[in-house]
Amino acid sequence: MQPSPTTIPSSPPLRPFAGLFFPTRIGRLSFLARVLSLVAIHGGVTYLLSHIQFDSESPQFDSELRLLLVVFWVAAVTVYYFSFVVVPRLRHLGASALAVLWCFVPILNLLILGVLFLYPEGDWQKFRGQI
Repeated sequence: MQPSPTTIPSSPPLRPFAGLFFPTRIGRLSFLARVLSLVAIHGGVTYLLSHIQFDSESPQFDSELRLLLVVFWVAAVTVYYFSFVVVPRLRHLGASALAVLWCFVPILNLLILGVLFLYPEGDWQKFRGQI
């Protein structure tokens, strides 16, 4: 029996790609690849935004527009990094998504980043027992 034309397919064609860019859990190697990719893309876009020339009469407008574009870009990368890189990795380790708040504490954020790189799946309780 074939589905009627009004039936909505159960698996949209873009679902596999959504999981690639917006995962719910990621492993160590995927985390490392995502961090390095974001650093490279962020560096390239920031470089381009800092050297772009706008066709306006006012140099002050150019600098304000450039600053605005850089601020929006940094905000977008930060939201993506915490929402779709750090939180899925914390879930994979077995931690609460609220543990991402620890990434905003200086020095502790470097420790958390190291844990995300080094610890395998489900070892969050082991890490918490060591502190």
